[in-house]
Amino acid sequence: MCKIKVITLVNLPRIKSVFILSVASGMLLETLTVKSCDELKHIIVDIGDGSGNDNIVFPQLKELYVENCGKLEYIFGHIDDSDDHQNYNPHLPALKCLKLCRLPSLTGMCTKNYRTTFPPLAVLELINCTQFDIKSIGDFFVKRYLLV
Repeated sequence: MCKIKVITLVNLPRIKSVFILSVASGMLLETLTVKSCDELKHIIVDIGDGSGNDNIVFPQLKELYVENCGKLEYIFGHIDDSDDHQNYNPHLPALKCLKLCRLPSLTGMCTKNYRTTFPPLAVLELINCTQFDIKSIGDFFVKRYLLV
């Protein structure tokens, strides 16, 4: 298990994804912040190696902030766009705060083969995420939310 607790990524113009699913499942990360990564398409990507199949992703992650990443489509995605991946239901058991801001290409939390589950969130903010499918908010139980 990786013991890094906080990661902040800012202005990485060529990065397309941050973690592969099998690595994210074993990290004890508590806070992840990603800002101004112009080519980013997914935060966590499944490369199809079958090693990320325990459903728990970032077991200790409490805060996820993503801002100003113009090409981000999904938080959870695939390395390719084919539909032949197994269904997978990533779970973020400790997540309390999810803030997504200025993500014009974000359409949802995950591709259609995934259904993300969350514990009750204390905070959910969606600001200027104009393509986000509002139906996917049904996956959240939120104490406080802001949709702008």
